[in-house]
Amino acid sequence: MEQVPWWHRIELAPGLITPGLDDSRGKVQYLGIPENLSGKRVLDVGCWDGFFSFEAEKRGAREVIAIDIWESPGFRLARKVLNSKVHFERMSMYEVNSERLGLFEVVFCFGVYYHLKNPLTGLERIASVAKESALIEGEILAEETRTVVEFIEFLYGDDDPTTWWVPSLSALQAMVRASGFPSAEIVSTYQGGHRGVVRGLKTPLTKALAASENIVFALASPRNGETVCDRLTIEGWVIDRSDPVRGIDLIEVYLDGPEGEGEFVGRISPEGEFPGLTSQWGFLAPNSRFTIEIDVSQWAVGQHAIFLSFYSPTHWRQHRLHVIRKHIHS
Repeated sequence: MEQVPWWHRIELAPGLITPGLDDSRGKVQYLGIPENLSGKRVLDVGCWDGFFSFEAEKRGAREVIAIDIWESPGFRLARKVLNSKVHFERMSMYEVNSERLGLFEVVFCFGVYYHLKNPLTGLERIASVAKESALIEGEILAEETRTVVEFIEFLYGDDDPTTWWVPSLSALQAMVRASGFPSAEIVSTYQGGHRGVVRGLKTPLTKALAASENIVFALASPRNGETVCDRLTIEGWVIDRSDPVRGIDLIEVYLDGPEGEGEFVGRISPEGEFPGLTSQWGFLAPNSRFTIEIDVSQWAVGQHAIFLSFYSPTHWRQHRLHVIRKHIHS
């Protein structure tokens, strides 16, 4: 055991713990891992020696797939000693896809995103295989209240040449939402605020869909920040470039939060072609136009966030804008 360059501290037998540098067991309290994973498929991205893969197995996971860019000697030894059924796949976070791996109820991504030159691409790959949720953990900018990300060209701190990006906690939360999770909640911070955990949450409509920039849209109204009184008209066009003729199945509108958090306002299916769209894009889009009329007379006076979710058979995309409800004096 001493010949292995351990990173995780794994209990191989009562009292026999691997001499890893990472206090793996101590981290568990911050990560938000469900106590009971019975019946769940779990994906552990960047598994290294496999502590969290084996932890998911202990908590009853039906199947655990562990991936990393190489299979560490520690993982092989621990898997053998623990008589574990965790399955290892050699692949990067960028290579994660449902065709090869299938879908998972829970995805772990601990200590990975900040090592990627393109973290949003990696997070999008995770979102594409997550049916219910993903736990994202890593370096954050302590005490930074703005939604910002710092680029690291050389060393992070004094000795880490493998870190490229470090977000603030709110930026990490926004990145998780932007990658394909309708909502993202902050789970915890620890190590003096230098590490953070965010849980990305899927919804019934998005569990088998990938968030995609193939869905392109434009709003004719309202303008962001527009003032409204009693009625709000949302109109514009939307297409899925992967199948513009088939078009979008559904648009849903939520108030002051995405699906699962905000208040459901309404839904509609696009009908008819938006004027000039064919000449602009060069292909037919017969079901691209939408108009949604909303009664806002009972909304509280002040600023509100409007969340639009667009769904095609294979993709979905979310958009947020703000309007200001103004009271009309009689």
